[in-house]
Amino acid sequence: MKKLIISIFTIMINCHVLFSQENLVVFFADAITNAVPVYSCDTGIDCIATIKEDPEKENWHEVKILGQSNNRYKVRIIAINEDNVTPIDGWVDKEQCGVWLWGKSIKTNLWAVRLYHVPGQLYPFIKITDKYIDGFDRYIGTKRKAVTVLDYKLYNDKYWIKTAIIAGNKKVIGWTTDYCPNVYGSCN
Repeated sequence: MKKLIISIFTIMINCHVLFSQENLVVFFADAITNAVPVYSCDTGIDCIATIKEDPEKENWHEVKILGQSNNRYKVRIIAINEDNVTPIDGWVDKEQCGVWLWGKSIKTNLWAVRLYHVPGQLYPFIKITDKYIDGFDRYIGTKRKAVTVLDYKLYNDKYWIKTAIIAGNKKVIGWTTDYCPNVYGSCN
């Protein structure tokens, strides 16, 4: 009986933790230029919807990552500025999901983004600096293009994302919390 009570208690705690966690929120990295296909499963080609952002009408979508496979994220897509629109649940290719690099102030007029080998690591293997908080676009090759979320992990109640940037002539892949998931780029 004691084992049964402990088992039930453990299951209740795990369910509470699982369902009370917020999901990682991202946006579509390039849905203004290209429509993003949403698939019914993680490996199939059955497209259930396409999402295209419209900056003139301010039709943006919040993308909550619910799970992942090797090449796709399971997502819930919610229209931000439209009422009475049913969220779409489906699968999107990982390269469609993005965030802005978001520097942290390290000196007056000097901002830094830190990339680590693993989530929660104490020492960065690369620190990228720029004199403007939103000046990190040049490290991803195209002005105002978001970095791709290659992977993510929850570590100490904070989501870490794995991304790739161009530093010098090298592609650098690492983990960071220096990002902004808001499509407007208005993070603190």
